Amino acid sequence: MSISAEHMQRSEIKEIILTNQRRQYGPFRTRDLAVECVPESASVITGARRCGKTYRSYQFIADLLSGGSARESICRVPFDDLRLSRLHAEQLRGIDTAYYALLRFLKEAYAVDTVSIFTESTRVRQRNYRKAYVRDWALAVAVAMTAPPGSSRKLETLVHTELRRRGKSVHYLMHEGGGEIDFVARDKTGAAYEIFQVCQELTEDNTAREVDPLPDTCRFVGADHATIVTLWEERDFVKDGIPIRVVPAWQWLLQV
Repeated sequence: MSISAEHMQRSEIKEIILTNQRRQYGPFRTRDLAVECVPESASVITGARRCGKTYRSYQFIADLLSGGSARESICRVPFDDLRLSRLHAEQLRGIDTAYYALLRFLKEAYAVDTVSIFTESTRVRQRNYRKAYVRDWALAVAVAMTAPPGSSRKLETLVHTELRRRGKSVHYLMHEGGGEIDFVARDKTGAAYEIFQVCQELTEDNTAREVDPLPDTCRFVGADHATIVTLWEERDFVKDGIPIRVVPAWQWLLQV
């Protein structure tokens, strides 16, 4: 294969990935089928033709986005895309390469920053996805081909940017009981880890998801408390012996 042909094929794959990241999923009728995701494993939806597999995958993507996942972390490649018809089967192996090449390019251009999973294992880190955060939110909104993400994603991006500005190393953590810790942060001096969750407000619908993983995580990394950054809410409470501080973003930003 010539270099120009290979470059053309990678460009087509990149364009397919970008097209599907820009796509708006929904509204649609919610499917009853539950998708159980096993850590470090692939989940496969099987069924007869026209039984709803594709739209169940749309629902899964919509759930990820509404839960705060970045569009840049979604890599959907429909194999009925006509642009793939010009590629041979062995050339489709370049899909993941094209995706990560695009992400690497954006990172090198200081357009995005990526956050890897919290683990000491290089192998586990490489096998898990990286969360992507834009460095310039105004620029991202200006060039977006779809409606910009909502306030939750904007607030999470703000917290990420501030943690990086303070010189912290930042990771996310998947709790073994379910749920995700947005940020596990540590400064260059090797001081104790800090645990952060980010949400607009704590409600009946999200309190268990945001709060329940915090005590175990604090004990796991040796943190003596956890912080939940919100838009306006402020209070302190204790969960399973671990102090939890809920603080509005403006106040947290002013802390030295």
